[in-house]
Formats: sequence, C-alpha cells, structure tokens
Amino acid sequence: MIYATEQPQIQVSSRRDGLSPVDLQLGLKGLSRNVAMSTQSTLAAKLIVDRQPFGISLPSRVANVLGLQYVPLPMDEPVELKLALYIESRYRFERSREEAMQCLLRALGEPRALQALARRA
Repeated sequence: MIYATEQPQIQVSSRRDGLSPVDLQLGLKGLSRNVAMSTQSTLAAKLIVDRQPFGISLPSRVANVLGLQYVPLPMDEPVELKLALYIESRYRFERSREEAMQCLLRALGEPRALQALARRA
C-alpha cells in the first residue's frame, strides 16, 4: 500500500457511516484521504485492492497475515483499531471453533489477555 491523499482509499471500519478512527486522527493532523468506498469487511477490502489500485488502512499485523505490503501512516502514535470477529452462535463443533480462534489469535499475535477473553466469547 502506498499512502497518499490523492490515491483512492478503501475505508475499513466497523462504523456504518461517518469517519473512521484513521480519518479522525488524520483530521487532527490537518490531513485527509480520498475515500473511494467503505466496507466493514477486511476480506472484502483485500479482494478489491487485489483488483483495483486502491490503498487501504489496516493494522500491520492484519496486513502481514493478508500478504499485503504496507507503509506506516503519517502518525506520531499508532491508531487504535478494534478488530471484531463474528462467529455463528450455533456452531456445532466447539473444539473446532476453539482451534480456529486460537489459530487466528496466534496469526495476529494477540496478547494472552485477549486470548482468554476470546475463549469466553
């Protein structure tokens, strides 16, 4: 990803509308980006950037897992982005669910405290 205000960007945010946390932080620095589209799905954004010359702002760990190149945002400190994971509530194979959650958490490098929280979810 090349960060530039002119390059069309995909906004990935759990918010259905309005500014994302990245855009709020950029605004505080007097910067903005050209948001071409918005989605709540990181995977959907990845599929689009594979086919279109769009930029995308993601946590570096997520970019690594998805095999994307990245450069840091022009920020003094990282922007906190919350990651939401939705799992079917009637998941039949509890052990498989637990193994999948642990695999995802390891891939993203989450701290132990979040792993414990994920087990209770």
